Amino acid sequence: MKTLILKTILASVVLPAMLTACYKEDPIHSERGEIPYKIEDSENPALHYIYEYNQKTGVYILSDYTDVDFKWNVGSESKNDLVRIKDGVLDDAVEYLKTVLTEVYPEEFAKKYFPLKILLADSVSVSVGGTDDDLVGSGRNYIAIGKLRKGKITKDEAQLAEDRGLISGYLWGKIMYSNNIIDIPDGFFSPSEQYYGVSFEMKEYKAFREDPNYPRKIGFWRYHPMSKWYTHINPTREEDVSDFVQMIVTHSAAQMQELMEGFENLRIKYDILIKTVKENCGLDLQAIGNKYAK
Repeated sequence: MKTLILKTILASVVLPAMLTACYKEDPIHSERGEIPYKIEDSENPALHYIYEYNQKTGVYILSDYTDVDFKWNVGSESKNDLVRIKDGVLDDAVEYLKTVLTEVYPEEFAKKYFPLKILLADSVSVSVGGTDDDLVGSGRNYIAIGKLRKGKITKDEAQLAEDRGLISGYLWGKIMYSNNIIDIPDGFFSPSEQYYGVSFEMKEYKAFREDPNYPRKIGFWRYHPMSKWYTHINPTREEDVSDFVQMIVTHSAAQMQELMEGFENLRIKYDILIKTVKENCGLDLQAIGNKYAK
């Protein structure tokens, strides 16, 4: 059986700018400059998939990488930390990746908008707002998928659906929106504009805090997901985008309509996001939800 050959050719080269914005005409995949890796084909199904995916999309799925691949971040050292997957994990890791990310989105979309690298990791430690064992993390030109351990990679449909939603939400909010790869109209944010990051623990929001229909009344699906001490802090803009995508790709259109019933601000934001992504990126986010929803 052949092995996957990953040769770091220019390990210290500053990798070029991230992907072009989704709203531009004829979006172009990231200007990659010198290619730092060589991936060879193999008879092994997982390695063959990695090779073919790279040939079709230009995206590198890496299990063997150096600290340079995730430590460098726009001229400074990232505090993110990744542990590589162990021997005997790659086959199951690739099947999992296909289920939660690479086969969720069309190859043409991945070619234009995915980060340069998908790093497969035993564990991911995110420097800000994370834990020592996150499902997903990212840097300037990569997305890292964690918790890939022998005998521990889930095959449970409900857990796969949850992971698919979390990873897609992270891709759109933490990577695409926060790095200006996608331009989302102000109309999406305006229903919730005055409440981003606001804590309803403040006295003037006592009525909001005690109303079970908040934060949905003001257009949020939930409070800040990383709030450990104060449970009524509203999300940031990028978390808002993440939450919407997470909901959409894990629910059918009918389920979404039912969940938004009585919450006009949610419906307004949903319609704008679906329309924007479809018109400017050529992708129907709700079609993904329709495909995977149970």
